[in-house]
Amino acid sequence: VAVMHERFARARIAIVAECAGMSVNQVTDLRKKLRHAQAQMHVVKNTLAIRAMGETSLVSLEPLLRGQSALFIGYDDPVLPTKVIRDFIKAEKCEQKLQLKGAVLDGEELDPSRLSAVADLPSKSELLAMLLSAFQGPIRGFVGALGQIVRGIVAVLAAIQENKTLKGEGEMSATETKMS
Repeated sequence: VAVMHERFARARIAIVAECAGMSVNQVTDLRKKLRHAQAQMHVVKNTLAIRAMGETSLVSLEPLLRGQSALFIGYDDPVLPTKVIRDFIKAEKCEQKLQLKGAVLDGEELDPSRLSAVADLPSKSELLAMLLSAFQGPIRGFVGALGQIVRGIVAVLAAIQENKTLKGEGEMSATETKMS
């Protein structure tokens, strides 16, 4: 109970699902996918889970712990475990075997419909990539504008040199040549 309490206290998201009739291979596959998403799946007695949830943000999940329940706990990115579970249910066609009851995300209760909306959100790494891309746009524009200014100066200097050469003013001095 103490180990579960510590895990529940660290959880960013906790999802309760009714889990009945899944094969061992399916459960093993789901657990492996969740590990890659820094999440875990626990099938524990409901009374022990309720005891372990005491004084954590997951207390509101207690009413959902009826029947054969599985607890999915995510520690880092709360979107990733929900995506893994949603994709697993679709891929394995096990909507009847694994039914989401509800969740708690950073202390806020979510019903199954809001949980599916969370699964549709971009993950933390995708959001960071989008943010960096947004920052790069103005910087690229600024660098491009600076490049145009330099190209313009070089073109003006080349035109001046060509003009002096055509007028017969002779060779440019060493300092003028260095500038071009």
